[in-house]
Amino acid sequence: MLNPGKKAIMGPGITNRGEISIKGNIRHWIVLEQIIRMGSGGWVRIYDPFFNQEAVYPYNNIFDTGVSSNLGLWVDMK
Repeated sequence: MLNPGKKAIMGPGITNRGEISIKGNIRHWIVLEQIIRMGSGGWVRIYDPFFNQEAVYPYNNIFDTGVSSNLGLWVDMK
């Protein structure tokens, strides 16, 4: 879905330091911009409004945080 010009808005766990983590107790929205798969993992580029900047995280930090913390929606970026 990212290839045809869509982005995903998600709500993963975030630590007190503002890092996305499975151990994060805070929920805050992020914009998923790119996924680079490598084997069973990879990298994810996001826009993080917590710090108003782009960031890169290991794939497992975003997608292994549990279903309830990863609910989101696809949006058109036209």
